[in-house]
Amino acid sequence: MVKERGDILLIVIDPITAYLGNVDSNSNSGVRGLLEPLSRMASEYNLAVILVAHFNKTQGAEAMMRVSGSMSWVAAAR
Repeated sequence: MVKERGDILLIVIDPITAYLGNVDSNSNSGVRGLLEPLSRMASEYNLAVILVAHFNKTQGAEAMMRVSGSMSWVAAAR
């Protein structure tokens, strides 16, 4: 659709769990494999991708440590 329309600047996936399919959200390699094509597409078409995730119930931790599942959800964006 991005290639077809050509005028898309932003893609929002809310919640990211809807995009997971059979990928284990706790698996670093699984999450990175899922995010890599999104990253390539964003770069190729000069657009932004926002993934919406929910924090776990851990209190007092940095926001980065409160994302449920693999740390790759946060680390891949850096």
